[in-house]
Amino acid sequence: MKRLFFLISLFIFSPVFAVPDDGIEVDVEYVSPQILPRNGVRVPFLIVHVTALSNVSVKSMKLQQIGLSDNDDIEEVWAEGVYSKSVQSRVQNSGAVEIRFLKPHSMKRGDREEFLIVANLDVKGVGRTISFQLKDVVTDHEYRPQTNVYRNPKTNSLVSRYRSLGGNYPGSQYRGSYDRSPLSSSVLNRASGYTIDAVDYQDFSSGGSITYGTDNRIGKFRLSNKSRQSVYLEEIKLKNVGTANLRDTFTRVRLEDGRGRRITSSGEIDRKYVTFDMEDYELEGRDSEVFHIWAVPSAFERGKTIRLVLDDESDLISTSRNSYVRTNRNSPDMDQESRDRSGDRNQVIHTGSNFQSTKTGTSSNLWNRDYSPNSRDVTLLSQRLYHKAPVRLDRIRALVGNGSTVSDKNGDGWKDHIDDYDATFDEFRLYINGEFVDEQNRFDTKDELLFVEFDADYDLDREAIIVVTGRVTNKAQTGDRLKLTLHKDFSFPEAEFIR
Repeated sequence: MKRLFFLISLFIFSPVFAVPDDGIEVDVEYVSPQILPRNGVRVPFLIVHVTALSNVSVKSMKLQQIGLSDNDDIEEVWAEGVYSKSVQSRVQNSGAVEIRFLKPHSMKRGDREEFLIVANLDVKGVGRTISFQLKDVVTDHEYRPQTNVYRNPKTNSLVSRYRSLGGNYPGSQYRGSYDRSPLSSSVLNRASGYTIDAVDYQDFSSGGSITYGTDNRIGKFRLSNKSRQSVYLEEIKLKNVGTANLRDTFTRVRLEDGRGRRITSSGEIDRKYVTFDMEDYELEGRDSEVFHIWAVPSAFERGKTIRLVLDDESDLISTSRNSYVRTNRNSPDMDQESRDRSGDRNQVIHTGSNFQSTKTGTSSNLWNRDYSPNSRDVTLLSQRLYHKAPVRLDRIRALVGNGSTVSDKNGDGWKDHIDDYDATFDEFRLYINGEFVDEQNRFDTKDELLFVEFDADYDLDREAIIVVTGRVTNKAQTGDRLKLTLHKDFSFPEAEFIR
């Protein structure tokens, strides 16, 4: 009977100490041994495969440098994933280094992702061998039920589970100072005596302006190959140090060489960056090439600025003799970070060419007809609008045209005041291509301009007829005159191209 009770007790309480499927699963591949250049860049050492056993965020990875080498032989080391990249970190005197992600890399349960551990070298000694061991993957769990963690009965500390496909990772990790044994390997890379030359980058930004509806050159730079060997350009990522949001401003950006040959017609656009696949463009030894970036703005960000520069030397990826090649930023105004962001070479966005013209139509208005007070649906504006691409109009401002005048209506002794116009005309109605859009009853003013502003929220094709009608109030007097007109640079605020 006692034995039966003991077995029942084990059955009941043993799940409390069972390790749940929680945390991550790690598998590490060591890159095959290779002879490395003494100043190698983006040299691969490890491939870390991470599988999420629950919702989890990878915050950092801890590495240990091994081999007959010094920490000064490593300039910086970092991790590159498909969707994220860690910051570049220096190796400590002990050989330890922790590479962190500025934003923890979130993974959902079942996700499997790969991170490449790479480093830049600056080997000064002889007979050096270099490699890295993975010591730890630091995560921040996105716990749902509390069963995602359990308590160790000996230390009373919380435990989250980690395991390795190869079996070299310990079964669990304690939150605290628990020292996990590293994945060991005898893979060492020997640094030889040869060095690789660099590709020089020079920014040719020239300032000026870019215009909607036309093809604009929004960037220009030169790449120079200083070596005798051909260099193959794989990828370049440029940062906008201006104020415009690239994703909102452009739908397509293309890269061409100095002969007008298109390298890629669709760069990957982010809020601040554009990335081009240069498709192993060959830059022969002792040769250079000027590249041009072209785009058609697709949204209105008037007054915002564009300047594309190589923000980090690692953002240009090129190879020579099966090794990655260094990049030198060689622009005279890029010696200091502050100069890199100076505004004198930014391009300013303006909207002048979107609406090519507005022409007055033939409909009757107050200029050629007399109306009695309380006349309704009087045509005050009829204009044909031309523009280069389909556009979404958010608001339309009908300006008071030259020659318009109204007498003093409020007794202040001044005529042509906004209060005088409000007292003389109202019930303004906006029609686009014969369709009623909005109605307003008063005038607005901005920068000493008088206008009627309508809420349009209207998608237009390349051509439209804009008509505004209104009512002549009982306060109108002989000689009061009103004509409304459209101006391409003022009448369409917050308009944007339809993608």
